Amino acid sequence: MDPSAREPQTSIEELTTQLTEGSIDRRTFLRRGTMLAISLPTLAGIIAACTTSTTSTAPSSAASKAPASAAASAAASASAGAAGQSDKPVIAMLLRNKLQSRWDFDEAGFIAEAQKLGVPYQTSFTAGDTQEFQNAKAEAMLASGTLKALVLVPFGELAIQPIIDAAHAKGCKVIPYGNIIPNVDFSLIRDNEKVGVIMGESAKAYAPKGNYIFEWGAVGNDVGEGKKKGSLSVLQPLIDSGDIKVVGEQHTTDWASTGVQTHVEAALTNAKNDVQAIVTSWDTGAIGAYAAVKAAGIDTKVFITGEDADPTRVQLIAAGYPAMTTFEPYPLQGATAADVAYAFATGADMTQPIRGLPIIQVTAPDGKQYPAIQFVSISLTKDNLIEELVKPGLMTYDDVYKLTPEADRPPKP
Repeated sequence: MDPSAREPQTSIEELTTQLTEGSIDRRTFLRRGTMLAISLPTLAGIIAACTTSTTSTAPSSAASKAPASAAASAAASASAGAAGQSDKPVIAMLLRNKLQSRWDFDEAGFIAEAQKLGVPYQTSFTAGDTQEFQNAKAEAMLASGTLKALVLVPFGELAIQPIIDAAHAKGCKVIPYGNIIPNVDFSLIRDNEKVGVIMGESAKAYAPKGNYIFEWGAVGNDVGEGKKKGSLSVLQPLIDSGDIKVVGEQHTTDWASTGVQTHVEAALTNAKNDVQAIVTSWDTGAIGAYAAVKAAGIDTKVFITGEDADPTRVQLIAAGYPAMTTFEPYPLQGATAADVAYAFATGADMTQPIRGLPIIQVTAPDGKQYPAIQFVSISLTKDNLIEELVKPGLMTYDDVYKLTPEADRPPKP
């Protein structure tokens, strides 16, 4: 089955019922809901109401029906926006764009936790793919004068200094999400070098010898450079020995995936399709690489790495294609971001663990150390998809195994 097969069309009310009953998970709800042109804050509000329904221990049947009614009310008013968004926010999250589906889930986690905390919040995606657009959006979010903490995914580590200056001038803390940046107040990060090591080890295990293509992340970006460094720490000795030959290599610009397929196609042509592995630093890039090897008729022979647990990539891994991806539980990350922002806003002790995660010190490009929380990355392979994605409710069993013939699927948990 083609990975691009269309999602079933339905109404928001039907989707809400399916979510409440547990027949679809939150990720599927978000994906299908956005296809109905419903805003993510609204969808997150519905999820929050449904989650309340699941976790409530109300003593009476009348009380137990209330959360479901809340979910229905949220669905009925989907076009009106979700409660909690405010023109006078106390905490906020500013994301980059929707090129990678994972950001929907980070945002949803932030919204659900902010609603749980009862704090006025705002979330937004940058309306334009440049740092200038993001600076303008941040200034608009700061205009109310009530914002105490801003979580953001920056385009460039050094280019966001105007945002940092503007926020600090208004007494607002700045918390980069995924990057280590000078002059900020806190960072929420992963160990990108470790992610690169995982990718390199996975590719090496599949193809200790042969021709490789490298599709690296953004140049000068600590995320992209960290993954590259980690991968090469594993693979460079094999390159030096001649066991691995690099037949294609490029860096992306701002994590754009548009040129990956073309570049991989050219490398395949030059190597006469004799390629064993493609080390790709992110999943949307990996999807482009997959399209190239599929067109060449070698999609079952070339190992492709990635990161972000994109649903299409997960389905390919489940179906037995040679591939892996890594991820961190994104709704949990988004919720942790809201907790950190709230802690700053309320003057909490920022030396104490948050959600059981210790506060560490990390070194930024300016050589100074800053406080941070570091999330643990998980390698996803065919063997652990149920444990890491299905059981936690991040994807349904049917979504994970959408491309897998029923006879080849493992038992439902």
